[in-house]
Amino acid sequence: MSDHISYFGDKSPVKLRNPGVLDPVVELYNILTPVEVEKLRILAECVNIYLPDHLMDRQVSLLLTILTFIVFFRKFVPFKDSYGGGNNVTFLSGFINDIFPDIVQRLRVAADAGAHVAKWSPYKYPLVNELGIRCVEYLTYQSGGLLGLHEDKESIYTLIVMLGDPADFTGGEFMIQKDKNDAEDLLSISPQHYGGFLFFSEFLHGINKISTGTRTVLAVEFWPYEDSDVNNQRPSKLPYEDPNEVNNVAVETLRDKED
Repeated sequence: MSDHISYFGDKSPVKLRNPGVLDPVVELYNILTPVEVEKLRILAECVNIYLPDHLMDRQVSLLLTILTFIVFFRKFVPFKDSYGGGNNVTFLSGFINDIFPDIVQRLRVAADAGAHVAKWSPYKYPLVNELGIRCVEYLTYQSGGLLGLHEDKESIYTLIVMLGDPADFTGGEFMIQKDKNDAEDLLSISPQHYGGFLFFSEFLHGINKISTGTRTVLAVEFWPYEDSDVNNQRPSKLPYEDPNEVNNVAVETLRDKED
């Protein structure tokens, strides 16, 4: 099936992998400019230096090395909620909202474009502008790093932006399940520089092992609550609702919403 390119406003062009088919992911191009990417790099560097508690350094462990071996010889084993190792994450929530509101708006426009063009109507999706930003993570993967299959529980959409040049690393393909009920049938996506993709947060997804180089991306999660601030790196739904209703928030929220 041929690719279909659509444009939403004057912002990001959106690519549907399979037009007419409900995919859990949609690719986007030119989400950010080189100048905006450089601004984010400087912001992350400043946060790392002056607020080190907002930096999390994840190292590759022996267990993860074994799991990586399993991944490559048995497709992708769904070790849920195992976030992998070999990556650093700088939490930019709150900082980016206050310092670069224009970049936040571009991210929202790109995500909204993806949701509209994909026509995710079976889920009666909410508009991105109706959602809050749960977290903004500046992620750097070094050689040997990976991200095990997991769900971004309690979020509705996750937006990934490729900040670094894909030519700077090998491996590191993004993987996501095609069907919520099949953890072994996976899509593989390698976005272009300054582009990225939007996907349903509740679908299992992960990153294959980085063979060489450095992979740098921005991850933004949208959820049906207020924007998080600098004191909440990745907040939970618990303060907002009954803890017995934590699971499947995305599905329930989307199905209950009118078109």
